[in-house]
Amino acid sequence: MEEQERLSLDGLPVYSISLSPPNRCLKRLLHVSDTIVSLLIITPLAVAHWRGTWTFMDSHEDIFPAWHCFLLGSVLHTAFALLRESLHEEFSSTRGTKSICRTIQRFIISKIYTYIFSIACILQWRGGWAVLDLHFGHGANTAIIVTIVTFVILVSIRCVRNTLAPPFVIIMDYKDSVFIFPTRFRIEGVHKPGLYVLDCAFSVLGVGSLVVFVWRSDFFTVWLSSPPDKCTKRLLNFGDTLLSWFLISPLAIAHWRGTWDYMDQRPDKFPAWYCFILGGILHTAFALLREPLHDEFSPPSNGNKSLKRTIRRIIVTKLYTYIFSVGSIMHWRGGWAMMELHL
Repeated sequence: MEEQERLSLDGLPVYSISLSPPNRCLKRLLHVSDTIVSLLIITPLAVAHWRGTWTFMDSHEDIFPAWHCFLLGSVLHTAFALLRESLHEEFSSTRGTKSICRTIQRFIISKIYTYIFSIACILQWRGGWAVLDLHFGHGANTAIIVTIVTFVILVSIRCVRNTLAPPFVIIMDYKDSVFIFPTRFRIEGVHKPGLYVLDCAFSVLGVGSLVVFVWRSDFFTVWLSSPPDKCTKRLLNFGDTLLSWFLISPLAIAHWRGTWDYMDQRPDKFPAWYCFILGGILHTAFALLREPLHDEFSPPSNGNKSLKRTIRRIIVTKLYTYIFSVGSIMHWRGGWAMMELHL
């Protein structure tokens, strides 16, 4: 076996293990097993966790008002984004000598961190969702407009993958990457603290907000090319965090809300079981087509790029991601509705 690094459809690195021809059957079996586990175990548990926490906040609306939830979730998310490198250095498994006490301490802290992080995400999404309900209301036309607008903006800033969720995206709890998560510009705080804060803010507030809008219905290049002073670095770092907080997150929330609300307006066409099963079928189909699509539309390794091929690749990848995101929303909405019906 040989470990290889390659690029995904959207240009992100993907690590895979190349198997010899006799192991292709095993590879297909692993793909099927992975799909089954994602659909029948991981996703229902994730939906149940979100629904349980969300419903608890709904039942105590006087304690969890919309704007308070959105702001508190955003602040917590930004704090974690700014502290992620420090936490990683302090509790990384490669740091210091290994002992049972330190291993237990690292395990407990990482799980508490992950749980609080999930609560922060739910707070921000529930708050943003409720604010959108309050100001945009419920209507098919509004839902379609919000979904299209937010998706176009996410495409323009290359953050459309933030609209994906389990079972289409599964993240494992690897001990060396518990505290590390990407932001929009992937800036390291040690080398560029100012740009680092800006990156964290943009990722949390910007991309996240756009995703909720969708679900519900190179400015820094000049500064990076010259060595800025410490004050400028801190300013850029903080600004990056704020941009992530106020742009990406609201757009993602709006996209989810727009698509979700559109389906809610047509319950006869989008019943719970139908959405849940269709979302699972889309996930299975895309999982099987992932490698052929990657081989066909990934950027050429020899550097020979043509305008026609580049345009075709952009259209296919964005359409692929959009269908992926709709599949995520359908699967989540179906599972959520069935839990409300039976639990």
